[in-house]
Amino acid sequence: MFMNQWESRWQEGRIGFHLPEVNSYLLRYSDKLLTQDP
Repeated sequence: MFMNQWESRWQEGRIGFHLPEVNSYLLRYSDKLLTQDP
């Protein structure tokens, strides 16, 4: 797929991999993902 095709799909909301809700695991573990400690 070429860049101009992606741009038009993105603007039209037709990219196919966005979900209507935030991933529950991302919400659950966001504090661990966003910390500075290794």
